[in-house]
Amino acid sequence: MYKHKPGIQKDKYGFNESVNITDKKIKNLDHMLYGVIEPMIFSQQEKDKNLKIRFDGHGATILENLRYPARHLFFNYKHGRSNHIYKLEVKDVSVDYNEKGEPCLKIMDFNELLKPTPNWVIFKEDTFYFYIIPGRFNNSNYKLRAEYYIEYDRCNTQDKFTDWVQHLNAKNWVHKTMLDQFMKLADKVHKEKTGKNLIGWGSM
Repeated sequence: MYKHKPGIQKDKYGFNESVNITDKKIKNLDHMLYGVIEPMIFSQQEKDKNLKIRFDGHGATILENLRYPARHLFFNYKHGRSNHIYKLEVKDVSVDYNEKGEPCLKIMDFNELLKPTPNWVIFKEDTFYFYIIPGRFNNSNYKLRAEYYIEYDRCNTQDKFTDWVQHLNAKNWVHKTMLDQFMKLADKVHKEKTGKNLIGWGSM
């Protein structure tokens, strides 16, 4: 969406961008925050006496990330006797969209590729447990935090296993990575228990 010009700079994440482009992004951010959102908050502040803007947070700039430059401000909101402080951030994510405003392919971050894939599915006590938020389990509460579970005995044949894969694939909260983890984990567990695979590797 942004055409690069001379004067390239690099942030700590290795993202390169023209200084001229970054300046334009900052101006756009300033307009969005101070010309659009701030007047809306001030207008609401006149109506709601519990809302107060903290000017000390006004000028804060987040520019170490050139790919997603952002500005933010703080504001207070009183709820009863408690005072709550909120941070409002305006972030430029234009690099993820083309000139028509349609989502486009994101730039791959090599550091992201090196991160281990979180566990969406675990196997304990002959049961597969599924989690919408990965890592929300430990040895004491893995059952309570699970979104879904399937006992091994209910998917210990290829027919049962295929039925479960079809069933899970129809659920809107099950994504490709979660389904892939379940399939590989179920196949691994079954191989350890019976010496046979649930997935017909190499049969196609």
